[in-house]
Amino acid sequence: MKLFSETKSAPTDGENKPAPRQRKYDATQPSVAIISPRSELRAEIASHLLMHNIENLIEVDDDFLTLQNDDGIQNAAVVIIDIASAWDIEQINDKVIMLIPTQARVFIVGDSDSIAFAESLISATRRPYLHAGSQLAQLAQAIQSKETGRVSRSAIVMSILGCKGGVGTSTIAWQLFQAMGKQATIPMLLVQGASGSRDLDLLMEQALPTDGSSLPVGTRQAVYMETIDGMLNYRDTRFNQFNLVFIDHAIHNLSHEQLEQVIAHSHTQILVVTRELSSVRVAKRMLDENRRRSRGGSAPEARILICLNESHPASGHALKNSDIEEYLECDIAVVNPWDGKHSGATPGSALYHFATWLLGKSTTQQAPQNKLLSLFRRRAS
Repeated sequence: MKLFSETKSAPTDGENKPAPRQRKYDATQPSVAIISPRSELRAEIASHLLMHNIENLIEVDDDFLTLQNDDGIQNAAVVIIDIASAWDIEQINDKVIMLIPTQARVFIVGDSDSIAFAESLISATRRPYLHAGSQLAQLAQAIQSKETGRVSRSAIVMSILGCKGGVGTSTIAWQLFQAMGKQATIPMLLVQGASGSRDLDLLMEQALPTDGSSLPVGTRQAVYMETIDGMLNYRDTRFNQFNLVFIDHAIHNLSHEQLEQVIAHSHTQILVVTRELSSVRVAKRMLDENRRRSRGGSAPEARILICLNESHPASGHALKNSDIEEYLECDIAVVNPWDGKHSGATPGSALYHFATWLLGKSTTQQAPQNKLLSLFRRRAS
């Protein structure tokens, strides 16, 4: 039918499909992406939109919850997601945050006609939900309203925390930031905290502003160095421009109140330790503080991952992995081996695989033991 031949289909991995006619698709204009593995549903959505003169359409033939390739949605102004019969609201919300750029308006369609499910999904994601069997006719009007589906969402905050001076916290933060930037196109920000070494400019081999202003790094990434008077500012309004924010801090000299602040405002904390007992003791302090807060009932237990960074060649008296895990009562999530060549987080490296896992993408590397937790635990406050 001619009506549906006017849309552009996004290619899927390992598949060479005949290119459809693209007369109504203009790559210079904002597009509407329709993500669904169901061709009939994509066609029905496209029909409703085209009849309302919403023409710049991209069809993505894939399951949203397992989607790995974000081609076709990077610059979309509107993204329509088919969740079919999926019911895990937290998983759906995590995938939206980690895949859909902040500027896009998102609409969710699915098969459930449960009012309770719809209300819970809308409340958790702050996105409109429409029943695929009866409400698709409302979709075009919702899109044309301009503001429906647009939310001011908070960024996911990932704190990279050094448990001792010289453990390589800035290096870990920079390499994870680079590795994630190579694997996802969502906007990301890296903040070098004022409590740390403040040597991000050396790692980047580029001068950074010292007044706390941001410096773009490519089209979707930016960095800045926190000022002393703005230290531990987890409520910076600039965060809302990004899906994912990395904050690099040294915690071995922070007060109890400052540690509380870090825990309360981070979705995920990565404790960077070495095989030295002094760094592991600081990690233990952070883990104990997290458990204490949880036992008090004031907040859920925060998500903390251990990164063992071998920042220098191994010595015969260094702690073993099993020693560290026994002392911390926590598994090591990733070991970044000593690299005298300073090759960074290249594809195939431990940090690159770790970044893949953090993004919720498939990886052959074994996931950390707390993989049953949500991808990014929500903050308590």
